[in-house]
Amino acid sequence: MKLDNNQLLIYLLSGLCAVTLLAFVIEAAQYLAFPGFPYEGPWQGLHVIAAARILEGLPLYPDPLVEASYYVYSPALPWIHAGFLLVLGKSILTMKLSALLFCLANIAGIFVIARQLGASRLSTLIGVAYYLSFFTLLQFWHLSVRPDNPGTALTLWGTACALLALKYGKNHHALMAGFLFALAALCKQPFALIGM
Repeated sequence: MKLDNNQLLIYLLSGLCAVTLLAFVIEAAQYLAFPGFPYEGPWQGLHVIAAARILEGLPLYPDPLVEASYYVYSPALPWIHAGFLLVLGKSILTMKLSALLFCLANIAGIFVIARQLGASRLSTLIGVAYYLSFFTLLQFWHLSVRPDNPGTALTLWGTACALLALKYGKNHHALMAGFLFALAALCKQPFALIGM
């Protein structure tokens, strides 16, 4: 069977997607296997402490506020992580699992938005593979206990709901989009600009 150039390109890009997905799985397994990493990061440590404060019934922001103002994040992420810790147990692995779930939500959000904009399955998978190809370089950002990860996931899904509202003209899609954008803003203030 002779392959034309288009079929060859499709096979090559499909192989790229498969290799990238395999690399992602290996990196994610490595991430979950080493519980001490990357909690040396100062921002992540603050989020772990904030979730622990919530579970102990203490106020989220200590008084007087010890941290500098640029370290103070909106309250959504500590509450989300406190929920994960309450349900799955108090461990670093639980915090890492929550970060991994938000990373997977980002991937799914990219896929859904691209499909809503009319992209084919193959080109959408290529876009997801492109996103994942930065995984090793941006592992700290992709899989870290920081507000960027859930904020991005909520923004992507808010955008998906906004596209559905434009397509079908249904109010509940628009309300859901606004709700998700608001939650993203509660993860980190700059996400409010995207929602507007």
